[in-house]
Amino acid sequence: MSWSKLHGGSQRHPKVVALEGALGISELEARGLVLGMWAWVIETEPSGDLSAHPPLSIARGLAWRGDPQALLEALVACKLLDRSGDRITVHDWTEHAEGWIEAMRLRKYRDTQKKQKRTRTVRVQDSTVRVQDRTVETETETETETETETETEREIKTPPLPPASGAPPAAPAERAPETLTLVPLEPTRDSSAGAADAVRAVFAHYRVRHPRSFPTPKSTSKEWSAIAARMREGFSVEDLCAAIDGCHMTPHNMGENDRGEKYLGLELIMRNGSQVTRFAETARNGPPRVVMSTKEMKGHRAMESWLAKKKLATGEQQ
Repeated sequence: MSWSKLHGGSQRHPKVVALEGALGISELEARGLVLGMWAWVIETEPSGDLSAHPPLSIARGLAWRGDPQALLEALVACKLLDRSGDRITVHDWTEHAEGWIEAMRLRKYRDTQKKQKRTRTVRVQDSTVRVQDRTVETETETETETETETETEREIKTPPLPPASGAPPAAPAERAPETLTLVPLEPTRDSSAGAADAVRAVFAHYRVRHPRSFPTPKSTSKEWSAIAARMREGFSVEDLCAAIDGCHMTPHNMGENDRGEKYLGLELIMRNGSQVTRFAETARNGPPRVVMSTKEMKGHRAMESWLAKKKLATGEQQ
């Protein structure tokens, strides 16, 4: 099932309010049009490009019964759609559908990993059968050789009688040594290719939020080394991708700090195992709840009281 991200602030977003006024509809209808548009686009055009759809097709997709051209112009005017020449795209579509796009990438990666695992399992089973066959053959040769040596020992223990002429007995014929030929096994496939694909999947998830970063990841970079080190520690691709999402959900890393700077570097996120664990838990459980001190609570209540009095005074003047 396809899906997209819905922000909590979209309920009374200025664009929704603007669309309400542009089309002369209610707030609920405007909100339904926006959500319906996102749902229709992710099912019809996952790329977010609506250039191939005329206004009538867009209106039908959004279940709009009014003027199709008026609907298109209102969506463009409210910046819900972007128009450049003849091209029409959904505004900030990568941000709205980033979760679904990344889910498709991870599903494709997991399917590839399962296919490679099945191939390696078949190859290993074939090699095991060959080893067992050779083991049986070697054991058979050993048993035959033991029996031959036993017969030779019996011959030595019971020497033949000398000939009647009195000539010395003939020496027993020496047995020619047997040659054992070993057949080398086929080398197993190196798993380095699968590990490199896993690292590239983490880079691809990071580029969803930073499209200009790491266009061609290199195995010699410190970010690559950090990701590979975390995977050797037992972290999966899903864990590392969750850590990236958790970092972007942490207020301190998003710039709410004394310096007002953002700390979103990939090497920073993958620096050590505890860092990855902390960010991944933030992605799965949400950022930690901020608890205000008693002094901050008093200041907050005083501000709310002042705003309420100001609003009341403004209403009386009007």
